[in-house]
Amino acid sequence: MVLAIGIIYHSNKYSILLYQMEHKKKNKWGAKNKPWKRQKGQDGKEQTQQQQEGGAGKQEDYDLFQFKLGSPKFDEYYQKQFPLMPAEEFKQFTSILCEKLPVTFRVNQTEVHHESVCRMFSDPHFIEKYYQEPEGEQQQLKDGTEDLKNKALDLSQVVLARKGYYPPGDVLYEMTVPRELLKKNLGLKAIHKLVQRANDAGILTRQEIVSMLPPLLLGIEAEHAVFDMCAAPGSKTAQIVELMTCSQIYDRGGSNAQKTKGFIIANDADPKRAFMLTHQMNRLNTANMLILNHNAQNFPNLCYLPQHAPSQADPRVLFDRIVCDVPCSSDAAIRKIPSKWEKWSTGDGAALHILQARILFKGLQMLKVGGRLSYSTCSLNPVEDEAVVASALKQFRGCIQLESVSLPGFKFREGMTQWRVMTEKVGSHGEEGSFFQEFAGFEEVTPDVHRVRCIKDTMFPGHYDEETRAQLTKCLRVFPHDQNTSGFFIINRRRITSRCCCRRGAQRGYSKTSSNHWASPSNPEKVQKLQL
Repeated sequence: MVLAIGIIYHSNKYSILLYQMEHKKKNKWGAKNKPWKRQKGQDGKEQTQQQQEGGAGKQEDYDLFQFKLGSPKFDEYYQKQFPLMPAEEFKQFTSILCEKLPVTFRVNQTEVHHESVCRMFSDPHFIEKYYQEPEGEQQQLKDGTEDLKNKALDLSQVVLARKGYYPPGDVLYEMTVPRELLKKNLGLKAIHKLVQRANDAGILTRQEIVSMLPPLLLGIEAEHAVFDMCAAPGSKTAQIVELMTCSQIYDRGGSNAQKTKGFIIANDADPKRAFMLTHQMNRLNTANMLILNHNAQNFPNLCYLPQHAPSQADPRVLFDRIVCDVPCSSDAAIRKIPSKWEKWSTGDGAALHILQARILFKGLQMLKVGGRLSYSTCSLNPVEDEAVVASALKQFRGCIQLESVSLPGFKFREGMTQWRVMTEKVGSHGEEGSFFQEFAGFEEVTPDVHRVRCIKDTMFPGHYDEETRAQLTKCLRVFPHDQNTSGFFIINRRRITSRCCCRRGAQRGYSKTSSNHWASPSNPEKVQKLQL
């Protein structure tokens, strides 16, 4: 019953690959999952150790953390990046970023009773049926925040609507209340419990709309080999499982009791997040999955055993579809991370530019001819978006091409062909002039700025020729004020030749060693074997 157990050797370190989807242990976390010891608190009542330490025990006061919303630095930076955006529209763009996101979820259409679940959520009186008027009086909390627990709601403003952005089965829903209100308001308590239990049972998945775009636009089918390079916390991986099973059921006349011929490898560099990923995947009944813990940019070549290799000439595991949702500054997701307003800096994106490019290069190397890869970030910064895409187009010239994709009813905007590279002035607070120092080209960057501010030549549009920049219009940008979502950036690429144009040394500037290039099957010390 063991799907796969392997050892990856990299940089003299061993990482044990472990995960077995078919073993459903009640104690998923092993010996670490110990019950909290109960002790008496100062008031004489029993408390768990978690509550005494201020952990996530059940709280009754519902204290809210307040953050300073908005940033003049953020506004100035993106006003310069989006010079063609009218002033009134830019105001809408920044104001909606200070609002909380609505609750969104999709019903798992691989479940037998998903149609009855959809009918329940599609009932126009669903909110009225489950809403219970709070008995307590609404009060102003000590910190001046609103009492969400006893807040009386106008039900005409609380709407659960089906969205048509999910073509496979029209199973996407959006509720016009923020997550905090759904979780804390006593009137919505029954609805919150219903959604929570359905999520735990795998009947639905709570996920933001823009986060569903990468797997949705890839055209994943039942027999595909899929690699999710930066998979945690696992919502996209769960979506991939659903799409593969839906392909088998609806396109090939199969059933959800049959195993799909394809498989998924889900990877994350953070051990804690990888364990979170296993917890997320436990909701789904599938054995066609392996969860790994490794740096995506240094991911080793996996090889089939000789008797399972599709080609004796090349035993490497190459993928039909790759989801490359890279670590980013997350400034487009600031609606759900309000603490970023105070900490926002251009240095966040600049520091990740190299890592993002290296992960993308590695993904392209592991892609089959004719296979597709989606590169995405939850950032609007062109240094993390178009600049990284352009660097891959330059290094893999003639090997890959960008694809034009769309989603009916969903609004995208074209990618940028020109952008500005800026860094914050030392000691500047915006009282006099600009917050930023701007560079027309890399030749203007001094050695100190290059070293401390992480400004690289690959960040500049002038580093790429006209033909490369013209292709960037196929990139897709999602602006939050277009359909009340977070911001997002995504592009699909197809590999068109088996010849790898990313020659040895092409990652110069992204790596200090050559260990990140393809490992040849003739070099056994670099080839890792994994039974699939």
